[in-house]
Amino acid sequence: KKKKKKKNQDEEPLEVPSGASSSEDEDNTISIQQLQPIKDQVPIALPSAAARWLRTPQTPTSPKTAPILTPKLSPKSHVSQDNIKQKPIVIDGANVAMRYGQGKQFSTNGIRICLNFFQDKCPDATLAIILPEYVLDSNKVSAKKRSGRYTKAQEVPDNVEYLKTLQAQGIVHITPAQDYDDSYQIEYARRHHGIIVSNDLFRDAIKKLSPLVQHEFASWLQSHLVSYTFIGDDFIPNPDFNFQQILSNGSVDTPPQTSLSSPTLYLQQQHAAANSSPK
Repeated sequence: KKKKKKKNQDEEPLEVPSGASSSEDEDNTISIQQLQPIKDQVPIALPSAAARWLRTPQTPTSPKTAPILTPKLSPKSHVSQDNIKQKPIVIDGANVAMRYGQGKQFSTNGIRICLNFFQDKCPDATLAIILPEYVLDSNKVSAKKRSGRYTKAQEVPDNVEYLKTLQAQGIVHITPAQDYDDSYQIEYARRHHGIIVSNDLFRDAIKKLSPLVQHEFASWLQSHLVSYTFIGDDFIPNPDFNFQQILSNGSVDTPPQTSLSSPTLYLQQQHAAANSSPK
């Protein structure tokens, strides 16, 4: 009897792991011998997710070995050193100096701070400051300071010698006293696909153009004019301006040379027309 009981226990049917019912029907039962192949293929007790992760070889993620994800730059946004060298940053010196001097003084310290900013951020760019020649005339500036009458602040810089030093370095460039210096800034930036750093909107330059090209010129100016501010001694250009796109490729809105007369050329043509007209 003991042997028979033991034999019955050995042959006692087991339930199918897939959740079959506990009915005594033979179709819903399986013997140990039938279960063995399944048992060899599918473990009854699966390891936890954490246990499986620990057994899987992991790639080190230390800062030295972790991959650095760098966004892909389109050809238009890429700036090469050669491109930057060919693209000038034209600084409206009088505008920057008067802004730093809060509209009351031509402060050359504002120019110095602005220059330091661009020399640090764009060391290979061509920097150009265009000023009327009378602000570098020490005698005239001194005479205006002594008189104090009928003198505009933008005509009297506080440090002429500093401006002369920048001129000797090839950074400051002067225009004839009788000319409109803004026209030279715009023309130089246009010709070399550069940018202009100024808070001036150059409305006078736009008005002097033919109505046929005013809109086109205003569109170009909008994409190449960088506004700025000073917070103490910090120079902050417009954060929304795309320096990379403009300095590397000019602008997609840059008008063709044949469709837009330069302000300087336009003024010369107007002057010639006025002189040739019969009186």
